[in-house]
Amino acid sequence: LKVIHSELEYDENKEKVAFIGISNWPLDASKMNRGIHLSIIESDEEDLIDTALEISKSYDLRLVQDYKEYFEKLASTYFYYREKLQSTPSEFENKINNNTKEFHGKRDFYHLIKTASKLFIKYNFTKNNSEIENILNESIERNFGGLENSVNIFKGLFKKYIPNINEIKDYKVMECIKNNILDTSSRYLLIITKSSISHFLVKLILDNLKKKNVFYYGSNFEEDKIKGYYSAKVLNKIQITMSCDNIMILKNLTSMYPSLYDLFNQNFRKIGESYYARIALGDSNTQNYFVHKNFRCIVLLDKNEIDKQDPPFINRFEKQIITFKYLLDENEIIMSNKITQLFPSLIEYVNNEIKVDLKYQLLNCDLEEIQGIFYQIRENNKENEYKINKNDKLNINIYKEKIFNKIIPTFSQDLIFFSQYSIFAQKFKEDFNNIINIYFENQYQHQNLKSFLEEIEYDKHVIYTFSNILDYIYEINNVENKKYKNFTKKKTKHIFIQLIDSERDIDEEISDFYSNNGYNLCLFHYNIDDRIHLNLINYLIE
Repeated sequence: LKVIHSELEYDENKEKVAFIGISNWPLDASKMNRGIHLSIIESDEEDLIDTALEISKSYDLRLVQDYKEYFEKLASTYFYYREKLQSTPSEFENKINNNTKEFHGKRDFYHLIKTASKLFIKYNFTKNNSEIENILNESIERNFGGLENSVNIFKGLFKKYIPNINEIKDYKVMECIKNNILDTSSRYLLIITKSSISHFLVKLILDNLKKKNVFYYGSNFEEDKIKGYYSAKVLNKIQITMSCDNIMILKNLTSMYPSLYDLFNQNFRKIGESYYARIALGDSNTQNYFVHKNFRCIVLLDKNEIDKQDPPFINRFEKQIITFKYLLDENEIIMSNKITQLFPSLIEYVNNEIKVDLKYQLLNCDLEEIQGIFYQIRENNKENEYKINKNDKLNINIYKEKIFNKIIPTFSQDLIFFSQYSIFAQKFKEDFNNIINIYFENQYQHQNLKSFLEEIEYDKHVIYTFSNILDYIYEINNVENKKYKNFTKKKTKHIFIQLIDSERDIDEEISDFYSNNGYNLCLFHYNIDDRIHLNLINYLIE
């Protein structure tokens, strides 16, 4: 900004040009001393009420005439909600981060009033208490989600002002996401998740709505972070996608989000009936690109990444937390919790003298994974109606059997060996025998890599390994497979992730494997530091 200092020297310039600068943050003294500096303080309760009424008036004057009390109380609720968020953030999240206090801000309040206004108009200025309740619930849920307890806290504060409103309904996250996708005039969507399943769940919703969607996953390779061509390539893809009737899903593209702020703000330039958004390509090249009227954008963010994001970025979106539990009924949630609680006892030993710590080998056993398997079982067996209820042991055992069959084959030999001394083996003898039977049903596959390759049934097989000691995997030769003949050194492609510098390099290697009929096995060799590339490589393979 130093280049504009001369232009700000108003008295010394012959041509007088009015200049207004707006910033989210204080500028340095050399800027502020060259002009009249005004700081806008946080709005008080009265300011918020006035703002809410003015926003609603902009939609229709009848809104203030008919629903003035509701808009005023929504504004008052937001005022005390913000105070509570600032003073006791631990009530909103079990594990707070740097951004928890600023997670919801003015944009969320503005869009709370806008959403309520649009819904009152949609319902033809209803006087029905039940419909009014639904409108207020949806407005709060869509604009104050994203934290574990934020919606319930906001509703609880609001109910103090409107005590005659009926009991607040349950928070339906999946319904909020659907409503956002279908509402082309709403903000774009930020979905927060605790695991890598967010893309699967979002695609599930989009497929049910028959919406076309495109997914872009960003690279963590060093060359892609520092070279401009990668950003230009991704932004070019985004520009093409937003010109069509698409839902665009973005993940792990944090470095490029500042280039898309005008798009995220929906700050479009209108020419005729067409809309255009500015996209910044580099430091100086900013161009306007066409945006389809039905285009929507969804940003996926892992929960542990929230504190790395700027609050102004987070405030641009409707925010929701998504997990598999929102797709399960009450009994399925209870049962998935019970099964999840079983597995830790596999590594808790009756004999305290056993000092082996295998907790990091207990893979695929967290609650999110179990609930995901529950959901898949139900969806794949709809005709059999596998409904769980508290008294139906048959269906409970069917689910447990299928979950064991899915998870147990991934256990290590160490885990199986030491489990015979576990609390689980003593307490759940029938389930333990079942685990042993499942594991050793195909025990030949567990012996070594050679025996595994002899049994697989895919013409193109991919293996990830972190191993540095099983050197023989570099020398695979003449492993006979009944279905696909021999696995040989010549037919095996080795990809060492530590030698890869960019997404382009790894994409070329993967394309070579799948297009070259001479390969039937691909081994990806990882070091521990390479694990950050796992999701990108999964994305490129899929």
